Amino acid sequence: MTRSTLGLLLGIAATWLSPGLSHAQYSVPSQAADSGRVGTARSKIKEKLVTEDDGWEVGASLNFLTAETSLGGEDLRFTDVVLLRIHGLWAVGGSVEIFAGSDILPKQPSYTDELEWQGALAGARFALGDSFAAWVRAQGGPHLGRNGWWVGGAGAVQYKLALEDVLFFESSLGLTHTQLFYDQDSDRQYWLNQIFTQFGIAIRDPKKGQFGAWLAFDYYYPLVGEPDPSDVDTGEPTALDPQPRVNFHLGGLIGLSETVDLFIEWSILDRGDLEDAQTLLPILNGGFDQKQILFGFMRRFGARERP
Repeated sequence: MTRSTLGLLLGIAATWLSPGLSHAQYSVPSQAADSGRVGTARSKIKEKLVTEDDGWEVGASLNFLTAETSLGGEDLRFTDVVLLRIHGLWAVGGSVEIFAGSDILPKQPSYTDELEWQGALAGARFALGDSFAAWVRAQGGPHLGRNGWWVGGAGAVQYKLALEDVLFFESSLGLTHTQLFYDQDSDRQYWLNQIFTQFGIAIRDPKKGQFGAWLAFDYYYPLVGEPDPSDVDTGEPTALDPQPRVNFHLGGLIGLSETVDLFIEWSILDRGDLEDAQTLLPILNGGFDQKQILFGFMRRFGARERP
């Protein structure tokens, strides 16, 4: 392990490098890493959850991560940590969307030595009528400090209601599972199951797609996990003691043309307490309390058009 890695994040990785599902909470499908929100930024301001048009989308985003008293006891300031995500979506038959993405770490503090590749995910969303949809997602990536790997899966049902022609309500209910694998030998299994819900509102301009904005909240509640804090031997990675958490998201979108969108999202991610390492996760994107500012774009091809 390096002199000071992101695993020393919050000054505790030396004694704790335990699991977790990344938390990034993005609105782009391939960006929804630890959120009940799956769908492109534009899907937030459309009447239907799953587009009726065949076609595909590609895009990229820069995620600027900030936090207080984190890496090696230092604050993370704007531009200290930047994640680049390449993402895409393929719409098939008017009822299925397949999405995927990968994260790269082009910028990190000089005192850290994290892997440049920070993970990948893939999933699909299925229309269940005009107002409902269901999605599944698998993802994985490295632990902080290059101490192992994590994989995760999630699934949820979504509901969308048009309150007005320009105002929409959206909610989700689902489950997540996270599995941790450490480089050091251990007979223990490290895993965590959570239930989550998300709800939010979105508004768009009367022209139906040139401008839009959304506000959303996520709530996660831990159901079961191993090992329990009371059953950990000395020398092993610590137990998991996850806490209920709430995330906040505020975003906006501008359509530059019929096929190109720019979007921005500001998120506040809640994850445990700095004083209790067992409530945190050894993952850069969402493993500890942080704020994120996301800048991205999407380019549509085929029959996909602005709503």
